[in-house]
Amino acid sequence: MNLTKTILILLLVFIVIGCSEEKTQDIAEKYLAEQGYEVITTIESPAVSSFTLVEEDVSDEKKPMLAGTIVKRMWLVQEQELKDYKGEKIEVKQFVVENHPLDDWVSEYDETLKSVGETHVTLLVVDGDVIGGTSAPGLNRSVAGNPQFSLDGKTFEEVHPGKSYTVWSDDWIETYLDYIKYE
Repeated sequence: MNLTKTILILLLVFIVIGCSEEKTQDIAEKYLAEQGYEVITTIESPAVSSFTLVEEDVSDEKKPMLAGTIVKRMWLVQEQELKDYKGEKIEVKQFVVENHPLDDWVSEYDETLKSVGETHVTLLVVDGDVIGGTSAPGLNRSVAGNPQFSLDGKTFEEVHPGKSYTVWSDDWIETYLDYIKYE
């Protein structure tokens, strides 16, 4: 009898977890469609799938390789502060889309570097709400430090007018880097 109850409880837990994941995925895809973007591909295993800003210093915990850099790059082009989501799990969903402003992107420094007509987007989702995201053009060749834009294609300078990237970066690292828990 106890074994049957245990199996039923485990089954219920798996169903809830599966539905929760599917729900977040559906919310993300619906959001992109509402923005006018057409989802071409879902990226199933992002380098960072979720994270939480916590109160205690977690710098000694094992972290995914480059996780801090990845989250910092995501937050580089957000209008809101990460502290606004302290204690909340931020889920990361990634897609390749079309009909995005960056589909026609051409580098201002090297005109041979340009988009192939698709854009990579990352959505940040908290409790079923898309709170932000990033975008980057799908490029015609590999480059180090792929350009990072806000979800709607704005640059750091457009999102943070008058701010120095160096000052922003130093402040972000000091304020957040050791307080992000990765899941």
